[in-house]
Amino acid sequence: MNPSISKVAFTVGLTFLFLALFSLAFINANSPEFIIDVISVIILTVFLIIVVWDTRRELSSYKVG
Repeated sequence: MNPSISKVAFTVGLTFLFLALFSLAFINANSPEFIIDVISVIILTVFLIIVVWDTRRELSSYKVG
């Protein structure tokens, strides 16, 4: 993945994660919205891990050694 695309994907994912975590503080724990928000936090966290992993893997292959 191109590093500039990775940066955009990471920024968008981090923004959505921040918004999901922020809204988590205002949702009742017994509501269906709470479950959906927790699932979205998990999915966004996995997405960010994959973006970071892929970017680091791509950048390590460019090293001349």
